[in-house]
Amino acid sequence: MGKKNQQKKIAKTTPQTSQKASPPLRAVKKPIKNLWIRIVLVVSVLVMYGNSINYEFTVDDYLFYTKHSSVQKGIAGIPETFTYGSLEKQNGMKGVQPYRPITLTSFAIQKQVFDNSQSKAHLVNVLLYVLLVLVLFNLLLKLLPGVNPMIAGIITLIFAAHPIHTEVAASVKSQDELLSALFAMLSLSFMASLIKQEKYSVKFGVISVICFALALLSKEGAFAMILIFPLAGWLLLSQSVKKSLIWSLPYFAIAMIFLWVRSLVFGGQVQNYHNTILENVLFGAKGFAEITATKMEILFHYLRLTLVPWGLSWDYSYNQVPIVGWNAVLPWVGLLCYGALLAVALLKIKKWPAISFGILFYMIMLAPTANLFFLNGSTVSERFLFIPSLGLIMAVVFGVAKLMKVDIAGYKGPAANKFNWIAAVVALVFVVFTIARSNDWKNNYSIFKAGVENAPKSSRANEAYANELRKMAEKSSDLTDRQLYLEESLKYSKHSLDILPTNKDALYNLGVVYTEMKDTANALAAYYTAISYFPDFRSPLNNLGSIFLAKGQFDSAYKYMKLCYDADTTVAKSSQNLAILYFKLGKYNDAIQFASNAIRLDEKIVVPYDVLSQAYKAIGDPAKAASYQSLYREKYAESVADQKPIVNE
Repeated sequence: MGKKNQQKKIAKTTPQTSQKASPPLRAVKKPIKNLWIRIVLVVSVLVMYGNSINYEFTVDDYLFYTKHSSVQKGIAGIPETFTYGSLEKQNGMKGVQPYRPITLTSFAIQKQVFDNSQSKAHLVNVLLYVLLVLVLFNLLLKLLPGVNPMIAGIITLIFAAHPIHTEVAASVKSQDELLSALFAMLSLSFMASLIKQEKYSVKFGVISVICFALALLSKEGAFAMILIFPLAGWLLLSQSVKKSLIWSLPYFAIAMIFLWVRSLVFGGQVQNYHNTILENVLFGAKGFAEITATKMEILFHYLRLTLVPWGLSWDYSYNQVPIVGWNAVLPWVGLLCYGALLAVALLKIKKWPAISFGILFYMIMLAPTANLFFLNGSTVSERFLFIPSLGLIMAVVFGVAKLMKVDIAGYKGPAANKFNWIAAVVALVFVVFTIARSNDWKNNYSIFKAGVENAPKSSRANEAYANELRKMAEKSSDLTDRQLYLEESLKYSKHSLDILPTNKDALYNLGVVYTEMKDTANALAAYYTAISYFPDFRSPLNNLGSIFLAKGQFDSAYKYMKLCYDADTTVAKSSQNLAILYFKLGKYNDAIQFASNAIRLDEKIVVPYDVLSQAYKAIGDPAKAASYQSLYREKYAESVADQKPIVNE
């Protein structure tokens, strides 16, 4: 009797199932609908960021690209990107540092093909962003099989248009974020395909694991994905906890291999750089109360920036987000908000799996960069929200849909229409904000100006803007404009120092501005203050030596030039300056020694060849004098030829 009833049930339900799945009209409509969603996503990205191909290199682009020695070798430098820390070949950093060989390899290839073209570099960013958005939409379709594609499209559109992502899309350096996110989403997408298939596909499995490895080698933040893989399998793909963990084992293995390789690269190196309170206020926090309260304040700011992306800045360092105790309001607001989010995620994990997944995704992916478990080089940074924000967007979209009682499967009726209007308005507002914000990233002047407007309490933001104003003064041929730029630079340098008196770069910039304004007394005072805080700070030591050399006070000039040289004997210009001083003092053999050392340290340096020529002439060696004079002319001609602007078609 049981078998007959079962047969009747099958006979009764099968025709209905096939009727729902097979009508030609529905089979045609779905891909067309999805195609239109993809077109809207691509067009939106191009509208927001298409103009960025006209932007210049900005802020930290030199770190990983324009001044990175391995990258500047082109394809020939690719092996070095895997065998050194990612900053060692840029600024000599030793010890723990970023390890992002895939990002550097991408830049090396671009250098080989495009020769430091700004427009081509920004074009690559835009194309990567378009590709990421399309991959993300496909991923959501796989992770949310019972949900109408419009929901996936809305989540993706709001993510694509979110103003907080402008830094990643418009800053060339942030290709590390784009590549890491792209490979991480591809890896998760292939895993979702594997789980849905009845038969295991070795090809998909290998591709998924390789993509995760590439994500890790693009930026280390992808490491947190080892928790996302099992979470997605359990909450969104209907796998048991045990099966979800088994599916995730290959990714865990790859993560461990990555850590091992990274340790081999940095093994035995002594750290030669340490972050300060200027970059991250937590380095100045004291005691359990200050540390925990400030961390919670930081988490509040990340939540605020995600939900209300207004007043954005490239920098939120000291003292835009200050050190606080538990007597302040924001740490408690942050604690309550995150506590409520976590409670919803855990208590409703079976009833609202998509919302729980979104909240947990946000928290897990933010954790490595939010200064929770270890301190990094930033108090708060917008780019750290790039991948985590996806989770919160997903949770909010599903949460609003639930409150409005939208049928997320059928997606019909008045509630769905109202939901569409709300989503459209949010997306439109985000697009407008993003276009406006994107314009800030067109060059350093515009991004630093926006920085002091939106983060006026940041010492570094004020210093960076002051430095840029001074550079503009130096480039200006109009004396009135030049004076205005210098006065503005002076103003923001002082403001930077009002916030943090020990800001070394602000002190140095102040000295240079005073020098440009012919105020030698105040310039000397600024330089003296700088070296009182930082005795080995080469820049003010060098400038003090130059000032006294120009005055003919050779003893004082020697004192500071020698201190500058001793601070770092590997800098060619320090040897060059001592060579010039020794020549003026008539110590020609010493001049020859230091000029030769400068050339040994830097083959492209020019002035030491002239010093050698004049010194050999002075000691009666006309043959060597003529030889070095010929080399001087040759090197000078090469240096002039090399001083071409960075390509920007």
